[in-house]
Amino acid sequence: MRRIFKSNKTKVEQAGSVENYYQTLFKEFGDSHETVRYSSKESQLKRYKNLITVGDLTGCTVLDFGCGVGHFLEFLLSQQQSIEKYTGLEIVPEMLAFARTKYSNANFFPPTELSNLSYDYGFVSGTFNDKMKNNRRFWQDTVVELFSKCKKGIAFNMMSTYVDFQNIDLFYENPEYVFKFVKNNLTPYVTLRHDFETKKHTIPFEFVIYAYKFPNNES
Repeated sequence: MRRIFKSNKTKVEQAGSVENYYQTLFKEFGDSHETVRYSSKESQLKRYKNLITVGDLTGCTVLDFGCGVGHFLEFLLSQQQSIEKYTGLEIVPEMLAFARTKYSNANFFPPTELSNLSYDYGFVSGTFNDKMKNNRRFWQDTVVELFSKCKKGIAFNMMSTYVDFQNIDLFYENPEYVFKFVKNNLTPYVTLRHDFETKKHTIPFEFVIYAYKFPNNES
């Protein structure tokens, strides 16, 4: 039976906005997985590994929506992914300033400054998980915008409704609904993955979508 944790307000609502909430986390945790609400470094890296299987990133330009302090770039470098250029988008000014200092060879901007430049692949990890007003509209608008700017494809993860409990602070989405939206509105070349453990000895509670501009064997 599904158990739902109940509370009067989510953490984002208590903070007043998503930006305020993450400013508080960054002030408390700094350059840590806890700043971007991953339960552990291990689970954070597992999510990244699932995202990059979207395709061969060698020589590609990468767009990271909701980049936080640049952990996805750190992961790409640790995996010796020979990307051409990385661009991260983040709404929290303090995180942007930190990332720009730490990774001087990369680009970091607020989403409002997203230019008309195109990229090979776009990624979103964890950004769709915070409970807020109009969650569905937010992720739909975001993936449509990202897909329009990427020449090869995008990959993003979300919390699944196929769980045995739901946390009031998190947004859960129906995987079939997301697949259908991408299939009907973006591209016929889409993959849904719901077959991996993010944490050991748990049922899969997240899923990943890969959306391609061309058939995957030709991308």
